[in-house]
Amino acid sequence: MGSDELRVPKETIRVCVRIRGEGHCEGDIFLSGCSPIHDGPQGLLELLNEPDPFFPLRLPGGEVRLVGKHEIIVVTLPRPAADRYGGVADYPTWQSARLVLVDERTLQGDLNISAAETRHPRVLDALNASGLFVCLRDDHALHAVNKNAVRWVVSSAKSADEVIAHEEITHG
Repeated sequence: MGSDELRVPKETIRVCVRIRGEGHCEGDIFLSGCSPIHDGPQGLLELLNEPDPFFPLRLPGGEVRLVGKHEIIVVTLPRPAADRYGGVADYPTWQSARLVLVDERTLQGDLNISAAETRHPRVLDALNASGLFVCLRDDHALHAVNKNAVRWVVSSAKSADEVIAHEEITHG
């Protein structure tokens, strides 16, 4: 049995990666066609929140770099790929937020707060939850943001009643 027979098929997905002190680069990441924790393909946050400190990124010229997750500011997955590989369907609770990052750039959109392990999650709970990356979506892309690259966050404060009502509507 050859080593190729034991490999899990991977799908290449084009992303834009901003790295501390390096600016940004485009390249392909490799996601499994089968997630180990849910039906469907592996999501971007699954890859980035795995405990492995590095992942491969293939640049357009073919060079492969092993990227240190702790040096990443943000990984952007444009739509429509974000709809398939962003894992958005797995995250039912979102809240409007503006993130100011260490490189002085700002991202604004809906921040996923489902990762917070509380009944009525808040932005603070999501930022303090386990996992190195949080997910912010806007009209054009899904952004996996390294929590260590967030300088501060401004969110629209929703009451617990509004969050519960939203969850009841989306969950039936």
